[in-house]
Amino acid sequence: KKTSLDLEESRLQSLSTQVDSERAYLDQTSQYSVDAFNRKVNQINGLNSKVQSMVDDYNRDVDAFNTELERVGTPIN
Repeated sequence: KKTSLDLEESRLQSLSTQVDSERAYLDQTSQYSVDAFNRKVNQINGLNSKVQSMVDDYNRDVDAFNTELERVGTPIN
């Protein structure tokens, strides 16, 4: 799960950086350009929701693991 989460977070960061760069050159007089930019923003928002859901799921797994570890104790080698 951690590998998938890291991959999606990297993808989100890359898209966010791309959109931030494009924002400076956005032709606000062109409806086509504005619509295309907004589609990218919507894509980022959707990916952000997905990543947040993955983070929440991962954190639940970590909490469950930590609870079980507390229950059974830490093995001593």
